[in-house]
Amino acid sequence: MKTNRFFAFLSGTMLLFCFACSPSYTEEQAIALFENGQEDKAKIAFEQLLQNDPTLYATKYYLTIIKSKKGDFRGGLSQAFTLLKENPKDARVANCIGMNYFHLAILDSALAYFDYSIQLDTAYAKAFYNRGLAKANRKDTLGACIDWKRAKQLKYENANGFLKNYCK
Repeated sequence: MKTNRFFAFLSGTMLLFCFACSPSYTEEQAIALFENGQEDKAKIAFEQLLQNDPTLYATKYYLTIIKSKKGDFRGGLSQAFTLLKENPKDARVANCIGMNYFHLAILDSALAYFDYSIQLDTAYAKAFYNRGLAKANRKDTLGACIDWKRAKQLKYENANGFLKNYCK
């Protein structure tokens, strides 16, 4: 009887130990959590993944996006610049830098990074949409409408409302 309890305890302890050592999420699962709007759970999953492998580029990218979405635009900028050094051809990261600058109301820098994002990927609709937002904030309605039309052509549906309300 004592032996069975000991083995049951030992098995349970080893199971807990093994569970604690291995990540409970894959990167794909963490991304799915993020895409389904479960950003707090995704953040925990991404942080856990980075503890096990600090080279996971997509994980670092999503943590940067989460930081920015939570309103930490300076922190988001810092992380995004680190990512851009790692991969200077990533249009998504250039766009992220642009959005952080946009939220900090540093529109010249925001526009420069949206331009860079578009230069890297001329079919990146979100960068056209965001550049349109920055242009609209600078009272360049014509330029904003041109960008939103391009975003719509590239199937970015968020542009439709701005086209309808600001572009005649």
